[in-house]
Amino acid sequence: MKDFKARLEPLTTERKKTLDGLKKKAEFVTERCFKFIDQEAREVGYYNENGDLIESRPAYSEELQTTLFQIGRKTGTNN
Repeated sequence: MKDFKARLEPLTTERKKTLDGLKKKAEFVTERCFKFIDQEAREVGYYNENGDLIESRPAYSEELQTTLFQIGRKTGTNN
């Protein structure tokens, strides 16, 4: 009986994980993402390594404050 329970345990955990994903209609994935701030559109976009847009939202006021690097990029004087 112990051997049977030991073989059944991985299947039970996988079933619970699959059912949880179906209930939430989503699958949580951990991967490297990149954040880009569009100053003109006042939006923030999160992209994965493949370049797919994962999430976008309105930018916070702290994210829209310009720095010296952003000023150089906007004027085209950045080398």
